[in-house]
Amino acid sequence: EQMDQAKRAPAAEKVFKAVQKVGTPLYLNETTAILVVQSDNDSLLLLGDMNVWQAQPVFTRIPGTNLQYFVGEYETNARLQYWFQENPDAWPGTDSLNPHLVANGFGLMSELAMPGYEYAPIFAPFRDGRKSTDAGLDKHTLPAGILPYEHLIHVWVPPGLDQQQAAGSIYFMDGLAYVTYAHIPTALGALTETGKIPPLIAVFVTPPNYEKAASPNRETEYGINPDFVNFLADELVPYIDSKYSIQPGPENRLVVGDSYGGLVAHYIPFQRSDVFGLGYSQSGYMSFRGDSLINLYQDSEKLNLKLALDIGTYETRVGGGYLNPAEADFTAANRRMQAMLVEKGYDIHYREYPEGHTWGNWRQHLVDILPWFFGSGLREQK
Repeated sequence: EQMDQAKRAPAAEKVFKAVQKVGTPLYLNETTAILVVQSDNDSLLLLGDMNVWQAQPVFTRIPGTNLQYFVGEYETNARLQYWFQENPDAWPGTDSLNPHLVANGFGLMSELAMPGYEYAPIFAPFRDGRKSTDAGLDKHTLPAGILPYEHLIHVWVPPGLDQQQAAGSIYFMDGLAYVTYAHIPTALGALTETGKIPPLIAVFVTPPNYEKAASPNRETEYGINPDFVNFLADELVPYIDSKYSIQPGPENRLVVGDSYGGLVAHYIPFQRSDVFGLGYSQSGYMSFRGDSLINLYQDSEKLNLKLALDIGTYETRVGGGYLNPAEADFTAANRRMQAMLVEKGYDIHYREYPEGHTWGNWRQHLVDILPWFFGSGLREQK
C-alpha cells in the first residue's frame, strides 16, 4: 500500500503466490485471522458463522491491484465456516485458497479454525471435505405402523462384537446425515478401540424425504410429535432389540439429534423415560413454538434422565429467515433450557462453544460428550 501504483500489481502477484503456498486463513496472532482473495470484483461478499450468514461486503482492495483482504477478530478457540459470494444473486462458493472444508446438505463450506482450536484427531482425514458413506452398515426397512409410512434404518455394530455380548445403544436422529457429515461410524470405532467408550450399537434413523422439501419430513417427526416418539419406543426399539444383543434399560439407551433433531432428542426421553433415559441435544431448536419443550419440562415432575446439551455462541440467528425471527436465537434458547434444567435438579452437562450451526461443530463435540454418558468421562477442554 506504500508502494508507487506502478509497482503494486507485480508485488501483489508475488504476495498472492506466497499465500497460495501456505493457504488461508492467515493468522496474525491468536485472535486475528486474515482472508485473502485475488479478484477484480469489488462487490465480493462474505457470509458465514462470523456474520450469522448475512452476506456482507467486508473485503478491502489494495488500490492498483486485484488483491483483497478481510481481517477478523475471533476467540482463540473459535471454529467458523464460511462462503464467498460474487453478488447477492449468485450461489456462494468456497475459498479456493483454503484447503480445509466441511461438507453438509448445501455442499462444501470453507473452515476457519483459530490457533487455539483443538481438532479431534479422529476427523483429520475428513478436513478436505470428504463425506462418509453407509457402506458396511446393516440396512432395515420398517413398514408403516404408528406412522403411516416406511422408515429406512441403518445400524452400525462395533467390529468384533460377539452377538452374545450385550451393548448399549445410541439412536441418531437425521441418521444418514450423522453418517455422511459427522462420520459417526469412524468416530465410534476409534472411541471404542481406545477404550473411551464401551462397545455401542448405533441406530441411524433417517426421516422420510431425506434432504428434500416434500412432506412428510424431519419437521413432521421432530416438531413435538408424540406419534414419532411412540414409533421409536414401541416399534423401532423392540425391533432393534430383537435383532441385536442390546443391553436393556433406559439408562443404556441414548438419543442424539442436531437442530430440530436436538429438540426431539430431549422430547423423546421426556415422553418415554421408560425406554430412553439419556438425551443429547446438539444446537437444539429449544425456542420451538414459544419454548414449548422448555415449558413441558418446567411444568412437570423431575424425571430420572441424564441430559446433555451444547450450543454455539454464533447461533444467534439460525435459519436464514426460514424460521420465525422470534425463535431464531438458538443460543439464548439453549441458555434458558439449561437454566431451567439446573433449577429442576436434572443431571445435565451443558457447554457453549465459539462455533456456528454446522456439522463441523456437532461431530467434534459428540466425540467429546459420549464418554460422559457411557465411558471414561469428558476430555479436558482448554
